[in-house]
Amino acid sequence: PYFLWIHLFDPHDPYEPPAAEAALLPPLQKSPSELQKQIAAYDGEIRYVDEAMGTFLARLKQLGLYDESLIAVTSDHGETLTEPGHKRLFSHGTIAYEEVVRVPLIVKTPRSGRALDGIRTAAPVTLLDLAPTLLALSGLDSPGTFQGRDLTRARIRPNDAIFSFGSYGSTRLEQRIGTQFTVRKGPFRY
Repeated sequence: PYFLWIHLFDPHDPYEPPAAEAALLPPLQKSPSELQKQIAAYDGEIRYVDEAMGTFLARLKQLGLYDESLIAVTSDHGETLTEPGHKRLFSHGTIAYEEVVRVPLIVKTPRSGRALDGIRTAAPVTLLDLAPTLLALSGLDSPGTFQGRDLTRARIRPNDAIFSFGSYGSTRLEQRIGTQFTVRKGPFRY
């Protein structure tokens, strides 16, 4: 058995995609704004990460490891871009817009392992649920201190309330802007 964690930090500020990915982006307007340049660079970094993931998964297949691997792909946050009404662009640390808190969670189970067949749902889950679920899929128990749910056992309903409690990584920033709390129930987030 092995455990491998890959942290693909791109796309993240500063947005500087490799030249090959930047060359594949559609051309900008004749005199692009700084915002358009930033969005194009962000898109280039997304393309770079997508290609890197594809290369990694192809290599797992070449090595004969893919079918028996438990693979999870997720993100710690989204990013604001040019959504109407937003006061902060390219931000995620001090705001709780939907595009910041809604992130992908994709889990591929080993061919011979437990499946997540009953988990495919649009109901919200949290990243706190990831570790207990991956441990369960690996046949391991979660420590009693874990806050998340094992999604292989949890009964998830679309109207379950999800609570998010966050801090911003520094005491000074936390004191200046306070802690954000969000509650999601059904289609609403407060």
